[in-house]
Amino acid sequence: MAKPVLMNSMSYELNVTEDQPWIYARVYDPVTKTLLLDLLADALRRARELGVSRYLIDARGVPSMKTTIEDYDIVNYRLKELGFERRSKAAMIVDPEDKTHNFFEICSMNAGYNWQIFTDADLASQWLNPS
Repeated sequence: MAKPVLMNSMSYELNVTEDQPWIYARVYDPVTKTLLLDLLADALRRARELGVSRYLIDARGVPSMKTTIEDYDIVNYRLKELGFERRSKAAMIVDPEDKTHNFFEICSMNAGYNWQIFTDADLASQWLNPS
C-alpha cells in the first residue's frame, strides 16, 4: 500500500501506512536542532491525531550537525515541552559509518526515553512492532 504523505517540508517528509503502527519520517537535510524540533513537533501532532506513539526516522545519508549541548537540551527539556512521552518508541536509521547521532541516543536512554539507533531498517521495524 502506498504511503500517504502527512507532512512535506523541504527538509523532511512524514508518512504513515495502515499496516505499520508508526509515523515514518524521511530526513533530507543534515539534522540540526531546529530541523529535529520541527520534525518532532509535526510528527507528534500527527501521531496524536492517529493515536500512535511510535516513530521511525530515516536519517540515512544525513549526519547530525547538533552539538552535544544541543542534544542534551533537546532530550532533557524540549522533548517534554513537545509532549514526547517516555512510553513512546522512536527508532532512527543511520548509515553504518555515521556516529554523529550516537550522543543523542545516549542522552535519550539516560533520560528514560525509548529512542534507539539502527543501521538496519528491518531491525528498526521489528523493534518498533508492538507484537
